[in-house]
Amino acid sequence: MGLYGLLLVAAVAGVASAQPTADDIERLYQDADLDSASAACRRIDEAEGWTRPRLVAALATCALVHSALQETAEQDLALARLVALEPSYRFDARATPQLVAALDRIRSAQREPIELTVRPELAPQGVRLVAQVRNDPGRLVRRVAIAGRVMPSRTWMRSENEPLLLVGHRPGAQVEYHAVATGPGGVEIARVGSEREPMTWTIPVPEGDRLATPTPATERTTHVAATQEPEAPRRTGFPWGWVAVGGGLVVAAAIVTVVVIGATQGGDTQPLLPTL
Repeated sequence: MGLYGLLLVAAVAGVASAQPTADDIERLYQDADLDSASAACRRIDEAEGWTRPRLVAALATCALVHSALQETAEQDLALARLVALEPSYRFDARATPQLVAALDRIRSAQREPIELTVRPELAPQGVRLVAQVRNDPGRLVRRVAIAGRVMPSRTWMRSENEPLLLVGHRPGAQVEYHAVATGPGGVEIARVGSEREPMTWTIPVPEGDRLATPTPATERTTHVAATQEPEAPRRTGFPWGWVAVGGGLVVAAAIVTVVVIGATQGGDTQPLLPTL
């Protein structure tokens, strides 16, 4: 083997052992060095600096490599990741009918996109933010970063791949948070909120501390006054009313006297009531 052959072998070995790129994997596939290409595909998660289009290209080539080597498990894993990143992906003419059928099968079974959720919950020490990734059969998500704060604090607390605990809390205070799930090389897979537009959650107030808000004094006073009957005004001065009542009683007494006298003087005749 000449010097050129030694350099080529060293270069191929370096690609297989170092962080691969989409171009490296494609070149190994084109050179029919399928074993080295397969080894490079297994190191995709260790590579940095991926972009979404470059990662899609690398996964597609890896599916071709694993299919040619009849590495079914690795092939299906690459296809599941490919569908998660680009659900409508179609192979070019290099793909065998068996590989196209496998892609359609995985696409049919993997209809829901990868979903990231964050659940705030109370903890003995404060508020805990728990992240969960769903619908990721290809294990594409490698890292979940959470950031949160309890207002009015302006400082973000951060955590990676584990729940975030915000120490201390006040009932009724507002919690702001956001999270991002990333795949190989830091490619963003899913997100919840952002630092500019975070999600919010209000810390619950314990039932025993929920005191009824008193009605303002002005409202109570208005309400009570509206239900009372108005008091009649008091009259002052000489009591002319009582004089009129007394006069009426004197007239009534005189009528009674006349009736009694007529009855005693008329014998059998019926008493006549006086004409008023």
